Amino acid sequence: MTIDIDRVPWSTHSDTLRDIRKAVFIDEQGVAQDLEWDEHDESDSTIHLLAHDDERPIGCARVLLSGSDPGKITRLAVRKENRRQGVGATLLQTASDLVFETADDAYLHAQLASLPFYQKYGFVAEGDVFVEAGIDHLEMHLRRDCAESLIKLYRTRVLRLDSADHFSRHLDQVVRCGRRKIDILSTVLEREIYGRDSVVEALSKFLRDDPHATLRILVEDSSLLPKLRHPLVDLARRLSSKADIRRIVAGSDPIENAFAIVDEKSLLFFNDEAHFLGFVNYDDAPTARRFAEKFQHLWDHYSEQDPNLIEFII
Repeated sequence: MTIDIDRVPWSTHSDTLRDIRKAVFIDEQGVAQDLEWDEHDESDSTIHLLAHDDERPIGCARVLLSGSDPGKITRLAVRKENRRQGVGATLLQTASDLVFETADDAYLHAQLASLPFYQKYGFVAEGDVFVEAGIDHLEMHLRRDCAESLIKLYRTRVLRLDSADHFSRHLDQVVRCGRRKIDILSTVLEREIYGRDSVVEALSKFLRDDPHATLRILVEDSSLLPKLRHPLVDLARRLSSKADIRRIVAGSDPIENAFAIVDEKSLLFFNDEAHFLGFVNYDDAPTARRFAEKFQHLWDHYSEQDPNLIEFII
């Protein structure tokens, strides 16, 4: 079954969203109607997610981005006949990813019976049991700075990326998950992605946290890096025993696709680097190793030090 998740406005999809939530929360779980519908439904700062297969809507979730509950995921519901098919997981991953666009902490109130599901995807229970809508709950959090939780959340899912913001945020996150080795292949080491403070800080922390951690960067065109005082060139200067930047030998075949590999497990891939189109997979060792081999071949046979970079780094 193909599961698609759409962001939908309450104004045009309230009947569909109400139908799913009524079936799950009111009819199945006995939640009172006056508790199910609240002011967040119509708020401009609320994002509604609708899951559907090829035929009909099958699940929904709600993300609160501001007000008294920023970063809270609520009203995650899947029709009874569509459970255990990955619908809830896909909704949870999408909702968490939306929270991480503006915050570092996604949280929710989980029914005790649902704790194993949320724990499976990286959420951690905090505090004591409390009653909400007549049902025992625990507050659960997933923090963006916890590598173990991120890997549990995204697992082997391929996440499509279509902007510099998406690429830089997920690069920051996969670097946080890294321990020993990061390899980056890029045409020009696009500053909109690789020059962002969050990415540079994550790479710096990665290199400083483990004495054996290494960063290798292979660039097709390195001519502008010294002039632009690229932050990663400065990082390589400061941590020269652990970070190295080289250029591809002139006359070599052009790069087909840029990518970043973390610990030969996580892969951030550009289908189109110039237009920021591609994907990330946090846990795909076979594919990551295949691209790691390609990177190693280029590094061993078609790379060289750029004298201008050497001068700048020194």
